[in-house]
Amino acid sequence: MKNVHCRLVVLGPAVVLIAAGCSEGGGDGYSASKLPLDVAPAAAPAVEFPCIGAFIPEQGGDISLTVPAPRFGEARLFFRIGGGEWRKAAFLERMPGDGVSSAFVWHTLQDPPLAGRRVADVSFYLKAQEGSTEIAGPLVIDNSIIPAIAGMRALAPWGVIDVVVEVDGDPDEPFRVELAFSTGGGMPACASARTPNPAQGDGFREIVIAWDSAFDVPASRNGRVEVVLRAAVCGGRFDEALGVRELALVIDNRELVPGEFYATADMQVPRFEHRAVTLDDGTVLVAGGTDDRCLTSIDRCEVFDQARFETPEPPSFAGGWIDTDFEGEDIRLAGGGRIFHTLDATPGGGVLVAGGIEDGQDGRLAARGELFDPRTRTVRAIDAPMAYPRFHHTTAALPDGRIALFGGRIAATIPDPDAPLQSLRTYPTTNSIEVYDPSAPSADGRGAFVPLVDARGLPVRLPDAPGRALHATVRIAGADQVLGNTGDLYVHAGGLYTRSAELAPETVLRRMSGGRTHLKTTLDVYDSGRQVCFVGPGVFLEEPRAHGVAAENLGWHDDRTHDGYLGPANTFIVFGGSDDALPTVGQWLTEGFAATYSGVGPGGGISFVRTDPLDWETVTSVVVWTLHATLDADLLADVLAVLATPFGAVEERRIGKYFAAEIAGGAADAPINRVHAPALRLVRRIAAADGERTIGTVFTCGGGFFYAAGAQVENYDGVPIAAGELFNPCYNLINAFFVPRRAPYDLGTVRDYWSEAANVPLPLPGNPGTHPHPSGLEGAWLLTDGNMAGGTFASHQLIAGAAAPDDERRVRTLPVGRAWHTLSALPGGNGRLGDADDRVLIAGGGRGVESWGGAPVTPSAVIYVPRE
Repeated sequence: MKNVHCRLVVLGPAVVLIAAGCSEGGGDGYSASKLPLDVAPAAAPAVEFPCIGAFIPEQGGDISLTVPAPRFGEARLFFRIGGGEWRKAAFLERMPGDGVSSAFVWHTLQDPPLAGRRVADVSFYLKAQEGSTEIAGPLVIDNSIIPAIAGMRALAPWGVIDVVVEVDGDPDEPFRVELAFSTGGGMPACASARTPNPAQGDGFREIVIAWDSAFDVPASRNGRVEVVLRAAVCGGRFDEALGVRELALVIDNRELVPGEFYATADMQVPRFEHRAVTLDDGTVLVAGGTDDRCLTSIDRCEVFDQARFETPEPPSFAGGWIDTDFEGEDIRLAGGGRIFHTLDATPGGGVLVAGGIEDGQDGRLAARGELFDPRTRTVRAIDAPMAYPRFHHTTAALPDGRIALFGGRIAATIPDPDAPLQSLRTYPTTNSIEVYDPSAPSADGRGAFVPLVDARGLPVRLPDAPGRALHATVRIAGADQVLGNTGDLYVHAGGLYTRSAELAPETVLRRMSGGRTHLKTTLDVYDSGRQVCFVGPGVFLEEPRAHGVAAENLGWHDDRTHDGYLGPANTFIVFGGSDDALPTVGQWLTEGFAATYSGVGPGGGISFVRTDPLDWETVTSVVVWTLHATLDADLLADVLAVLATPFGAVEERRIGKYFAAEIAGGAADAPINRVHAPALRLVRRIAAADGERTIGTVFTCGGGFFYAAGAQVENYDGVPIAAGELFNPCYNLINAFFVPRRAPYDLGTVRDYWSEAANVPLPLPGNPGTHPHPSGLEGAWLLTDGNMAGGTFASHQLIAGAAAPDDERRVRTLPVGRAWHTLSALPGGNGRLGDADDRVLIAGGGRGVESWGGAPVTPSAVIYVPRE
């Protein structure tokens, strides 16, 4: 027999070289001995990706084999996976030879164990009439589905753009998708993304890569820029079908124009009477609420992300809503829907959901709190129940990190006076206080609710036995006049009370009490350091109010005024709301108070004075008689003419402390009274005499409006308010009435007044002394034209007059009015929260005032960008 040297070669895009040696002998046959066989994978062409780098594919598909011998008759191929049984290949095709070798193609896709999958440990040999080869392998055979891009789209042309890539791949094999971009015909570059890029996946699915277009294309901050997005997928073996898809896009990352309202993406579940809170990362959580006049409640939660972009109708200017957790499940309240609850940020970055009730009729109170975890976007119930399940309460963060729940309404069961063997459920107010302590021992490690007790272990309660509900709570500084320490006090203002459970309403909905509720006039104080509650001495609310009453500390941003005086953190305002009668009367007046301390008694010997020097005197008396200055009588006459409207007796002694006018110009102007309108703290810049400063202001918008019908008391306007306004605490409108006119931000006028009125020395910047109102803050409401009125009064609606420029007179308004909505702070273009660049998210709301919200308003979400 004639012996020859033989080789077995794997050819094709992925080449495997199999070398075989045959011993040379006489004749044309082959020896029965196994042929020696060497296997070496040939180099496969690498593919370059901008993000991934070089990608080297694997073998798969049809494998070409060559035996350098003229005859290799009736050849068969046998293979096995790992140490398994040998199998005969389903299809080994003999190819035309070249006269000196025998050629075959092994169609690996025809063998079920190798078809449609990647197999990492395959060995095989050839057997013919003349003999067989040695075993070749192990090698990898990859017959998995070649991933390909089926579609690609971008969800918005600005900001952080969600680029959706549809990939058709093997369900059992991973793939990688990368996103690149190019501008001006240049080479593709790896895209900067807020999500992984490259992204991994398997099977048929949509891959979303959040591209930061403004970061990669800075020129788009100045206008429109044409870009080309390139998505590529790799995975498994190389093939010409490896997916690449391009998408041409024009992006525009110019900032939103300040001073305007912009519709954003609609909520996943439009609602009203919900609650909202801004999270540490600048997103906003919305939870609970109703879309059906409080007859039912919503258990769905959603998160607004300003960096998420969608394609709603109308198109979104910025942001979108997420209603699923990171596993794709709906974000839901664990205990079901609730209304009239509260949301509070916890020290660990989560959110506490506390209190509430399932509907506005005779629903079940929420007995347990819940915690939202922003790291997973899930809500979990707190196993420990509330000490006193409640709704229409207020909350406040205590200096030690606990969250206090003050007052509210509870459920009580009483004998039915008309059927002694039956019982009735009523909803009285409560004076109870409890705290959520995240560090309290608990079975689930989520903390617990416990009654608030003093050092003796006795319960601490609001001072009056009936308590209060639908009120406002504001945190103020103690005797050190510095906010944010254990000396702080908590003041409760407004609200209503019931005399007993037997005389309490049998329904949940407000203003349906049939005379069973009564308005509170006192200011109650909780001293967290001494753990005691008491009635604040010195003042009462001149206009008692509930139903949306708000209270805000005027020193929340800074313990000192822009001109360096202590006192702002001891000063607060009470505003908004209405009485509790039918028909309802809205409260126009904003009541301001300052706290002073004697050092003796509860709360450091606290007492209150009204901050408004016009509380019992007219403009004339303040300017001429008290401060011995010249009055601008013409200006006063113009303002009085505007205020002499059919909307009621708005007196000139309260100029500035009323809400501003909604409509510019004409005798129909009048102050707005608001109810069912939330308030939000906003940092703003002002141009004071000593330069630009930042101050803390209060923003509100929307809400219910009341009007007078002839001699009748005020009634609801059927359409909620569309305008918004800022309370600027440093804008002293009284300064406009002096000749020569004083600057708006000159706080000395009010200090001078109180020094004269109280016969005490003027305060020093670091030493208030005995002065009752050392900050000198008076304040006024300015409409959402946002002009903070540097050195003039041109932006104040009641003073601008008919000759003012159109831009000064135009009132910026919501796309449509709304009530029972929420206001939340959003980071502005600098990405930081808590500075003058912040924006406002106006979420949800009802479009009918008289019908408990009616139906959710459209658009359901709006962003307001304050004007500099």
